[in-house]
Amino acid sequence: MAKKLKWARVWADIEDYLVPYVHLDPHERALYHNLLRHSRVQNKRRICVSRKGLAQSACLSVTCVLSRLRSLARKGCLRVVNRDYHGHVLEVLTPNEIAGCVPNAAKTPERDLEAADCFRNRELRQAIYRREEGRCFYCQRRLSSRIMTLDHVVPLAQGGDHSYRNVVACCSDCNAMKWQHKAEDFLRLLLHKGRLGQRLLERRCAVLKALQKGLCRPNLHKPARLEAARALELGGRRACA
Repeated sequence: MAKKLKWARVWADIEDYLVPYVHLDPHERALYHNLLRHSRVQNKRRICVSRKGLAQSACLSVTCVLSRLRSLARKGCLRVVNRDYHGHVLEVLTPNEIAGCVPNAAKTPERDLEAADCFRNRELRQAIYRREEGRCFYCQRRLSSRIMTLDHVVPLAQGGDHSYRNVVACCSDCNAMKWQHKAEDFLRLLLHKGRLGQRLLERRCAVLKALQKGLCRPNLHKPARLEAARALELGGRRACA
């Protein structure tokens, strides 16, 4: 293949997008994983399988295998290239190759994220809000649509940019108070004003360091889950250690 697949991303796309998109039942899912394992994982675009051999490998009956192969082909998960006495020649597709399966935001190459404008791009703005788990990056106040804004950790006037390392979600109060302060100085200001405790200040400073090192990438793939925010906090603790 011309492009090497990132299998952690492929497996995540299968569960997050492919299964609900084409409504794979347990037998279809088992068969699809089995075919993918013996084709694309081994850098083979096509695979030749016998009905009996595939049934044994997937722990399904021959009748079930034939039925699920047809349904997977109808759903666009694979293409039947040839059928003969020796078996089926199949081309197995990944979720990213199935039209309409993976949203455009999830297709964004990770290498492009470094140069992406997280301030003006709507999908990336939402990813930044999700990364902060709906809380202000500075004071940890729960954000509502009325007070939700984005802020530059290093102000633009001081050389900051619109990258994910420099854009955070915050409340309108912190946005107005921070103005041209650097983030670390502003966090100390919140401590003096009684809006942060000492332990929370240390945690936020650790997360800030992790953010600037590129350890807190916005999650473009799982908008409904909290793993991104948990990973952000974990990255901050490691940076602090």
